[in-house]
Amino acid sequence: MTRFQIRAAEIEDAAGLASVHVRSWQSAYVGMVPQEHLDALSVEKRAEGWRNGLSSGAFRTFVATNEDGIVGLVSVGATRDEGDSPGAFEVGAIYISPGLWRQGIGRALWLRASEEAQMQGALTLSAWVFERNHDSRTFYEAVGCVHSGAQKTMEIGGEKLIAVRYTLGL
Repeated sequence: MTRFQIRAAEIEDAAGLASVHVRSWQSAYVGMVPQEHLDALSVEKRAEGWRNGLSSGAFRTFVATNEDGIVGLVSVGATRDEGDSPGAFEVGAIYISPGLWRQGIGRALWLRASEEAQMQGALTLSAWVFERNHDSRTFYEAVGCVHSGAQKTMEIGGEKLIAVRYTLGL
């Protein structure tokens, strides 16, 4: 098992967050998301998105770090889904560096996000996942989430992808 620490993300972490985010997408979503879209992902553009997100404060972001730097991330905040109750929170992003999957980093980040959500008064914690992403669906089930039955269609790279919602009562 990899040794790592979890801490709150800072603006200066944007490039590291973006690197994990992009590399994770490019590894995890092969065959799900159009390859042209994955190939076009830019760490620089993603870093700008992370800087903006961290500055806004809408979501709290935590990073897992080891001797190599940032190796994982999780962002948590009030759900962005229309019609959800005030106690509904979501994990908007959870990504681990390829090569470090299944070593406890994702579970530790999920638990930290759950703690943060509870401290902010959350009653539920949810996450959207691509329907065809069986590894992530297995992860959410392993941390106690259940498929809520909700789904939505997202267009990425010109293709329509179905995302399903997993929820955990806190």
